[in-house]
Amino acid sequence: MARRALKLASWTSMALAASGFYLYRNKYLDLNDFGAVRVGRAVATTAVISYDYLTSLRSVPYGSEEYLQLRSKVHLRSARRLCELCCANRGTFIKVGQHLGALDYLLPEEYTSTLKVLHSQAPQSSMQEVRQVIREDLGKELPGTRAQCFDGPSDQSGYENAEENHCDSDGKMHPSLFHTNLQIHDLFMSFDDAPLGAASLAQVHKAVLHDGRTVAVKVQHPKVQAQSSKDILLMEALVLAVKQLFPEFEFMWLVDEAKKNLPLELDFLNEGRNAEKVAQMLKHFDFLKVPQIYWELSTKRVLLMEFVDGGQVNDRDYMERNKIDVNEISRHLGKMYSEMIFVNGFVHCDPHPGNVLVRKCPGTGKVEIVLLDHGLYQVLTEEFRLDYCHLWQSLIWTDMKSVKKYSQRLGAGDLYPLFTCMLTARSWDSVNRGIGQTPVTATEDSEIRNNAANYLPQISRLLSLVPRQMLLIFKTNDLLRGIEAALGTRASATSFLNMSRCCIKALAAHKKKNTHSFFRRAQISLSEAFNLWQINLHELVLRVKGLRLASWVLALLCWLLPAPH
Repeated sequence: MARRALKLASWTSMALAASGFYLYRNKYLDLNDFGAVRVGRAVATTAVISYDYLTSLRSVPYGSEEYLQLRSKVHLRSARRLCELCCANRGTFIKVGQHLGALDYLLPEEYTSTLKVLHSQAPQSSMQEVRQVIREDLGKELPGTRAQCFDGPSDQSGYENAEENHCDSDGKMHPSLFHTNLQIHDLFMSFDDAPLGAASLAQVHKAVLHDGRTVAVKVQHPKVQAQSSKDILLMEALVLAVKQLFPEFEFMWLVDEAKKNLPLELDFLNEGRNAEKVAQMLKHFDFLKVPQIYWELSTKRVLLMEFVDGGQVNDRDYMERNKIDVNEISRHLGKMYSEMIFVNGFVHCDPHPGNVLVRKCPGTGKVEIVLLDHGLYQVLTEEFRLDYCHLWQSLIWTDMKSVKKYSQRLGAGDLYPLFTCMLTARSWDSVNRGIGQTPVTATEDSEIRNNAANYLPQISRLLSLVPRQMLLIFKTNDLLRGIEAALGTRASATSFLNMSRCCIKALAAHKKKNTHSFFRRAQISLSEAFNLWQINLHELVLRVKGLRLASWVLALLCWLLPAPH
C-alpha cells in the first residue's frame, strides 16, 4: 500500500513538473508572477550586496588609496547586481532603479552609470499581452452603440455622467458591455506590433484610427498594477533591514516617494489630466508641444495621444541634420522648467531624453520641444516655492547670508553647504565665488561626482531631512543637467538669467497678491520692472561675443547695480 502511494506521488510530481515546464516553455506561465520568486530574488540580492560591503572593506584602512579603489569595485559589483534584480523583477523595481540612475550628482557614479541603462532597456510586453489589456479596457460596444467611460476633466462635453454611460467607480465599462471578441483592427486601421519604446510601467505603439488620425497608444504592462503594492512593501522591509546593518544610510525617502507617486503614475487618466494642465499653463510658449489626449479611447491602463515625431533632446546628430540650434533648445528648456518650478509650482519630474523630443514644426518650420510622459508631476506648496525662489536668487547673486537662511528654511540645517552643492552640482568654492561667474570645469565636475561617494552617509541623511517636494526636484535638476551636458550648454549664464527672471516675477506676484495698497503694488511693479531691466542688460552684454571688453563691462555692471530683491 505504501509503495503504491509512493508510486502515485512520484507520477503526480512528474506530471506536475512536466506541465509546469510546458507552460513555462510556451510562455503560459511566468515565474516572475510568483511572489515567492520575486521576494526570494530581492532578498538574495540584498543579502549578497550587504555581505560584499561588510566583508570587502573592513580589512583596508579607511580613506586610503587602496580603500577608495576597492570601494569603487564594490560599488560597481553591487550596482550590476541591483540592475539585474530590477530587470528580473521588472515594473516597480525598474521604476525605482531609474530614479536612482537619474541622481547623477547625489549617488556614486558606479551606480548612476550602471542604472542609467534601465531608461532604455526596460522589458517589453508581448503583443498578446498588449491585445489583452486593450481588450479588457476598451472592449466595449463598438462605434454606433458604444457607451463611453471617462474619468478626465469635467469640462469635456459628452463624458460628464459616468453612471449614465454605464461605467463603474473605476471608470471602466461594466462587464456586461465588454466586447470579449474585440480585435485590434476593430479599433485601429493599423497597429504597429513593434513598440516605439518600452518603459518600466508601459510601452507605446504607433497606430492609425479608422478616421485617419495617427496616434500613439500607451499600454500598461498587464501585471505591474497587481504587483506594485507588494513590491513597495518588499522594498520597505529590505530598506529597514539594510538600515540595521548600515545605520548611517537612510533610504526610506526612496520608499516613501514610491508609495506616493506610483499609484498616480499607474493611472493614465491622471497622466492625461496632467498633460492638459501643463499645456494650458505654458500655452504662451509657442515652442512647446504637448500631444493632444484622445479621451474617448483612454482608460486607466490605455492612453491614446496625438502621434508627434522628433529626435531625442540629447541627439546632437539629429539636430545638426535638421539645422536645430542646441543653444536655442537649451534656452527653451530652461525657460520652460523655470516657469514650471518658480512660477507655477507644477513640475514635470521625468525629463530624461526619451521624454523630451525636438523637431521643426512641419507647418511653420519653427523649432519645437515635445514634452512626453506626464505621469510624474510634483506640486509645490506656495511656501516651498517662494523659499526655493529666494534660495536660487541668493545663489545667483552670491548672497551667502541668504543662501544659509533659505537652505535652512528648506530643512538643510547645518548641512546647508552640502545642500547647496547638491542643488547646484557645483563645489562649495564655486558657490562662494558665484555660480554665474565661474564656468564648470571637467575637474570640478569630477570632484563633485567623487564627493557623491565620499559624502554618501551625509547625502542620505540630508535627503531624509528636506521636504518631500525637494526629492523630485533633485532628480529633475540632475536629468536637466545631463541634457545640458550632452548639448554642451551646462551652467551657461543665460540659463541663470532665465531662472532669475522667473524668481523675480514669482516673488513680485506674491507680494502684490498680499497687499491692498495701490501705491505699494505700484512700488512692487516698478521694482520688478527695474530688476528685469537689470537682467536684460546683463543678457545684452553676454551676447556681445568676440569682444574682450564684454567681460569688463559685465564686471562693472555687477559692481554698479545691486542684486535684485
